[in-house]
Amino acid sequence: MWLSVTVVSVESQSSASLDTPSMLALKASLGNPESLGWSDTDPCKWAHVMCFNNRVTDIQIGSQNLKGTLPPDLNNLTFLKKLEVMQNQLSGQLPILSGLNALQQFLVNENNFSFISSDFFTGLTALQIIYLDYNPFLPWQIPESLKHASGLQIFSANAANVTGTLPDFLNRDTFPRLEHLHLAFNNLQGPIPLSFANSFLQSLWLNEQTSTIPDLSGLSNLNYLSLRGNGLSGIVPSSLVNHLKLAIVNLTDNYLQGPTPKFDTTRVEVDMKAGSNSFCLDEPGVACDPRIDLLLSTLEPLALGYPTFLAKAWKGNDPGTWIAIGCNSQGHITFINYNYRGFSGTISPKFAKFPFLEDLLLRNNSLTGTIPDELTTLSNLTWLDVANNSLSGKEPNFGPNVKVDTEGNPNIGKLFGGGGRHSHPGIPSRRRLDRRENGYRCGGESVIQHATVINGCCNNGPGYATPLQAMSGPKEKLLYVTCVYSEKPDYLGTMDVDPNSPTYSKIIHRLPVPYVGDELHHSGWNSCSSCHGDPSAQRRFLVLPSLIMYQIHLYGMFKDALARLSYRLQFAECVKICMIHIFYCFFQIGSNLHTSHCLASGDLLVVCLGDKDGNAEGNGFHLFDSEFNVKGRWEKPGHSPLFEYDFRYQPRYKTMISSSWGAPLAFTKGFNPQHESDGLYGRLLYVYSWPEGELKQTMDLGNTGLIPLEIRFLHDPSKDTGYVGCALTSNMVRFFKTPDGSWSHEVAISMEPLKVQNWILPEMPGLIRTSIERRTSNGAWDRQFYPELMDKGSHMLHIDVDSVKGGLAINPNFL
Repeated sequence: MWLSVTVVSVESQSSASLDTPSMLALKASLGNPESLGWSDTDPCKWAHVMCFNNRVTDIQIGSQNLKGTLPPDLNNLTFLKKLEVMQNQLSGQLPILSGLNALQQFLVNENNFSFISSDFFTGLTALQIIYLDYNPFLPWQIPESLKHASGLQIFSANAANVTGTLPDFLNRDTFPRLEHLHLAFNNLQGPIPLSFANSFLQSLWLNEQTSTIPDLSGLSNLNYLSLRGNGLSGIVPSSLVNHLKLAIVNLTDNYLQGPTPKFDTTRVEVDMKAGSNSFCLDEPGVACDPRIDLLLSTLEPLALGYPTFLAKAWKGNDPGTWIAIGCNSQGHITFINYNYRGFSGTISPKFAKFPFLEDLLLRNNSLTGTIPDELTTLSNLTWLDVANNSLSGKEPNFGPNVKVDTEGNPNIGKLFGGGGRHSHPGIPSRRRLDRRENGYRCGGESVIQHATVINGCCNNGPGYATPLQAMSGPKEKLLYVTCVYSEKPDYLGTMDVDPNSPTYSKIIHRLPVPYVGDELHHSGWNSCSSCHGDPSAQRRFLVLPSLIMYQIHLYGMFKDALARLSYRLQFAECVKICMIHIFYCFFQIGSNLHTSHCLASGDLLVVCLGDKDGNAEGNGFHLFDSEFNVKGRWEKPGHSPLFEYDFRYQPRYKTMISSSWGAPLAFTKGFNPQHESDGLYGRLLYVYSWPEGELKQTMDLGNTGLIPLEIRFLHDPSKDTGYVGCALTSNMVRFFKTPDGSWSHEVAISMEPLKVQNWILPEMPGLIRTSIERRTSNGAWDRQFYPELMDKGSHMLHIDVDSVKGGLAINPNFL
């Protein structure tokens, strides 16, 4: 008996010594915290530590205000089942724990860990519960090594910087016991995998997913579904609305379309904030306008889904206000433009259910299949453009009044014989022009929520030979003001600035764009009036880039107010609307567009902000010729700026300098000061060779020059200096050329902050634009900067400039 006890004692002592070094390493990596009371030589006697047969099985030191790291020595605790260190301030890399084949629970949430390896889950074959939430990891994707934990029940990594797509292996076959998958507040992308549909999930939380909500009826145990803050589009499936076990559902902040779903609120708690999706109406269960149902049913097979860029814009119950859709005065859909959309599906025969359809434009996509015969029943159809796709089969027998363009479809006619017609419509008929013209609603009450100011006149000039000559010219009598709405289409306001006019200082006409959500910002003329010594220069077009909708609006100015002109450009749809001396056209670019400037050659240079997904890497400059054909990127390959906003060039010094704003995925969601710290906003000026487009130098303005926006050279063309306004620091920074040929900068003006209540950025200056003769300036007062003035609508300020003696004076007659 004594011998048996002695043997047990020896085994216990030997076993305890196996875990002691690892536990001492853990204690040291935590900074030997006295608060834990780990002073005994036997770790099995430590607080928050449990052992079995003198082997450490549980470490539960969560919420102990601990700092430090987790040591790799933990990998030697081969009997460890539970490791809880949540809600501390631990940092560094999560150690590889491949030797812990008994570990069942791993809770490290709410710390400061910065890295998780792709092979972290290797060997963790017993893992059942893992919480990684709220750690500032470097971007990581759910790795293949997670398959080792096939017994996983809970995987929670909310706000853990998970990126990439959700892997298909998150299914019932790989994880037959997985019940809770929580991945909210991350940077995921792509669709929700169809493999989820047959799992045993009870709760599913996702973030930044795109595409549609799949049929989740196979998730028979689903109780809690959180899809808040994704990019989901399309119609909410009835299988979700009627799910028998669903108790909580959150669909807020998506781009879901169609009717607002009506859940049984007696058993389902619904978080679906009104206006946070693209539903046609906010009232649950109320049907949409039938035109909307038909548009969505034709879009899904064409685009193989519901594209996010359309879902963002297609809001409300009137498709006549939607991008790419046009209606006549009776509200019938007559015009559908899906040119250059990247669609890769098939043409639905349901397009034949639009009896008044005149134009169906599907050019430059990747469409497959055939042209449906049903389209020949459209008695009003006059133009079908399917050029540059991958269509095949025989072209249907359209009537003689239908112009069909099938060019760029090499297999048209090969499958069934026959050949396609390649006809170009040119100028549309007067009948179609008038019908479209009557379909737009002009005028109406509105408020200038944000305004940029363009000086203009009622003719297509003037072109001054020099800036000095422009300063000697007559004052302009009209301003064109871009005005931004959130729930209605933006509009171009024409303002009377002739002091002798009875309508002085008033908006005398409003010309809305056809769609909601453009957000018109900067604008400019197609030709430069006083920069290049060309007195023949004509300002034929006012150019208004759309920041949100990836398109450019052109407004034409004509001497003859009775002139009627409408034509088609290669990349554009031009439509005559409202004012008979102004016409409008737009074309898609595939990027957030901002500043435009004319060049001496007659070309136009337009700033592009980010790629189609809103990443900063798509920044650059697009060059268009005088007829608005895309010529390509202006800057040399590899010389694009990280961020972009405004730019100015100085031909005498062969230099162009551009400023920097931020990544569209940040600023389109509203300004968050944290994003500046995260590197999503700029503070650089970029110096390019002109006109070669080679990036020669970057100037870091530092913390005194955060978010440099409006940039100007001095008007004196002999000067090599200029200024830029920095939005976040309220500073004016001067940039100048140094004797060694490089460029430098300094803070020239530091403005006293103007405090404005109830706005996240209370200290930003507003935009001011000078007139062509340099004797007046105009600035917009809007809701952000002067909320107390908004009771009576937005305001503009008119400043008289003494260009001889110097000085500024507010014109009281203009207010």
